[in-house]
Order: sequence, then C-alpha cells, then structure tokens
Amino acid sequence: SDNISGAIDIETFIKLFLENERIIGNRVLVFDDLERCSLTNKQLFGILNQFTEHSDCRVILIANEDRLANKDNQQTDYKEIKEKLIGHTFRFDSDVSDAVKEIVEAQKDAFYSSHLDLIEDIFSAAGHQNLRSLKKALQSFSLFCDLIDKKYRKDKNIFDDFQRNVLAYFLICSFEINAGNNSIKDYQGFAHFFKDRQEAKEKDKYADCLSKYGIHISGYSIPISSIYQFLVEGYISDLERILNQCAFFKSASQKDWEYLWSHSNLEN
Repeated sequence: SDNISGAIDIETFIKLFLENERIIGNRVLVFDDLERCSLTNKQLFGILNQFTEHSDCRVILIANEDRLANKDNQQTDYKEIKEKLIGHTFRFDSDVSDAVKEIVEAQKDAFYSSHLDLIEDIFSAAGHQNLRSLKKALQSFSLFCDLIDKKYRKDKNIFDDFQRNVLAYFLICSFEINAGNNSIKDYQGFAHFFKDRQEAKEKDKYADCLSKYGIHISGYSIPISSIYQFLVEGYISDLERILNQCAFFKSASQKDWEYLWSHSNLEN
C-alpha cells in the first residue's frame, strides 16, 4: 500500500478510503489498539460508521474498552455511541502468566528463564497488564548487559546475582515510566523518604516482591536513577565508575572504612 504522510482532515480521510475499491463492498475491516487513536471517540466512530452504513463493510474493533471509554473523559458519550453502532461485544481476558512465560522464553536466554517467577511477580505488582512494556523492559536490560565489560563476569555466581538485582529494578523502573510515573527515579533514594503518602505507596507496591527474592536496595548494584537515565536517554553517565563502586564486585576486598563511606547503600 502507498505511504501517506502529513496531516489530513477527516473528510479527506473518509473520501480516500471510501473511494478505494479494495475497501468498499463486502469486506471485513479490523481496527486494533483503538484506544491509542488520537481522534476523539465521536470523530472515530463517525468514520467507522461510514464503512458500515455506506460501504457495506463488516468492522471488527479491538481495544481496551476501559481506556477507550475514558479517552475523552466522556463515558456517557461513549456509551451512547456504543449502543447505536456496536452490535456485539466480546470480552477477552488473557492468561497473563502464560503470556509472560511466552515473552520470557522468546528471549532464548537461560538467565531470564531461571528468573521467570521474579519477572512475573514484579509484572503483577506493577498493577497493569501491558505486555509491550515487559518486552521493552527485557530488551532494554539486555542492551544494558551488553555494555558491561568481561572483567565483571569472571565469577559467574556473583555476576548472576548482580544481574538478578539489576533486572528487578529495570522492570520496576520501566513499568513505572510506561505508566507515566517519572518520580520513580527517586525510588529508594534519599529524597524518596520525604515524599508524600502517595509516593510511599509506590514503594510498598514492590516491597514484598523485592523482599521475597532477596533483592538488595538499588544502590547496592546500579542506582535506580542511573537505570532511569538509561531507559529515558539511552546511556548511563560514568557507568565504569558505578560498576567499580558496586558492592557486588568489591565486597570481598572492601575495607571497613569503605563500608562506612558507602553507608547509604547498606541494609543492615
């Protein structure tokens, strides 16, 4: 199909499609992710009505109906439009556990498979079922791991433990960014403990999961503020220095005064 660039008005859009012989007539049209459309529901359903009423098309809509209904903050209008235009509604509830497992297995990496329970529990604790955000988080984490020098991988057990801890915070940070919560960069930071109750709840949301899997505070490995920078800007400032100071890689040779110097990262 031809590419269409630039902004066009709704009337031109309708005319363009209704004059297309591959669309008009006895056709089945499928529209996915309807809630992500930038048009208002009134505009959107006006276009869809053209296909059904004037082009004899059958239209299938796939959407998160809760988000679609609230898109314009006009639930009443949506209900009225739905009653007039939509003949049948079918609700599909995905098996989140199976979906998460499928995404993890698709990475073809034994590390992810061995920590499937951790990934699934954090995904569940996030309180939403956006599987795209999970895929994106795992891809970002893999890109981050590719940046780590081989000298930090010499002890497999230590490196695996480091990865497990960082993975937990990559997931948390990615899910919260995806949900529009940019204050997640302060999570577990010094300033975080002086935030309001709403932000305190964000900590509680993941606390049980982190405790269950023995995940250290983020400053013990990679500070969550640095993870936030990587997810938003694509890099981490002074990564080598952060890794050199990482408790996982220097705990065996760390002097007492060094523990005290890094007191903000200690848990006990």
